[in-house]
Amino acid sequence: MIPLRERKQPNRTNRLSLSLLFPVLLCAQPQLLEFTQFSKSLNILESDFTATRISVSSFEDIYLLDSDRSLLVRMSANGQHIRTVGGWGETGELFSTGTDLSASHGLDILLLDSDTHRIIRFDRQLNFLDEINLFQSEDRFEFPVAIARNRLGEVAVASSTDDRVTLMNLAGRSLSVMGDEKYGEDRFSDVMAISVNERNEIGVIDEKVRLVVLNRSGRLLWQRDLDTEVIFVESVGALWFIGNSGGHFALVDQNSYTTVELGQTLSDPVIDVAIKGKKIFILSEPGDVFTASLFQDE
Repeated sequence: MIPLRERKQPNRTNRLSLSLLFPVLLCAQPQLLEFTQFSKSLNILESDFTATRISVSSFEDIYLLDSDRSLLVRMSANGQHIRTVGGWGETGELFSTGTDLSASHGLDILLLDSDTHRIIRFDRQLNFLDEINLFQSEDRFEFPVAIARNRLGEVAVASSTDDRVTLMNLAGRSLSVMGDEKYGEDRFSDVMAISVNERNEIGVIDEKVRLVVLNRSGRLLWQRDLDTEVIFVESVGALWFIGNSGGHFALVDQNSYTTVELGQTLSDPVIDVAIKGKKIFILSEPGDVFTASLFQDE
């Protein structure tokens, strides 16, 4: 199997210089405190399950993806294992290369299977509902790597082959395409992660060092260089919560950038985060899940 990053076209580094040259600190430094940890390495199954992605629903159900073993798990808010589905395959609930999942609105769970170019949809209990073949969709594209869903039920999907983000409905109809050739110097070069906020705006991490925010129609609202490389983005109200594998987190908006202070050192690399309200779910490389509370000056 060819690794996702080897399929990519050469990076395009030409893009508009940002007007925001110096970050402005927020009024008070936010903190992550009250850390707790689920059971070590989440021994959900008799055979080893190692989570690679995490998403949390509005009901605080926790969904974990094991991409290597093609498994999807539902857990309760207190860490109790409820159900496991999936397995290797190319149709229905089976998948071969799970890259991301979204459970933010709770009623259904969306999982990306990159090699089969599909969005697989489950209900909250992880019963298979249906699938969308992106390669056969209106704006046909391949190898999806990141997904986020807004309050209107629309889905933003990032492709690894042409570095664009497509906003679509769950019937597979494209609503807008972002970051492609028509964006000129502002086109995306290497989409790492996407998220949506309470205003249905779309945040995109491009080349690990740029945060781009667009509206639903694809209009560029603002963008800024980041102080360090980041690999994920989530929303906290009107702010964007960004971070990297070293456990360095920050809150960002158009005019401000401030680091988040940790009340506990994370000994393992961070591979994903999910947010429900002010609770942050941190997934580390061994597959362990930590929760922490975000405190900030309102």
